[in-house]
Amino acid sequence: MKISKSGLPSVDAVLRTALAATLVERFGRPATVAAIRDSVAAARAEPGDVALGADAAATAALGVLEARDQPQLKPVFNLTVNLRDTWSKIEKKNR
Repeated sequence: MKISKSGLPSVDAVLRTALAATLVERFGRPATVAAIRDSVAAARAEPGDVALGADAAATAALGVLEARDQPQLKPVFNLTVNLRDTWSKIEKKNR
């Protein structure tokens, strides 16, 4: 079903879906509202007519929230002790 951009769901309509209630419990209301706004804005930016109901917007918000929830840190190896020990062995040899 094609919906004109003026027919996109409101944030409040999306928040009333069952999935949005689950998202609020899991991620918190501010993060959920921001993700819903991003999803509706992305649909608004699409050229032409867009098919996006409240449930579809909640599903899109779930994808946004899960992507934002991924850890951003990368593992790092601290080799300082190994390097220090190796350097001290080299210095002892040279004495």
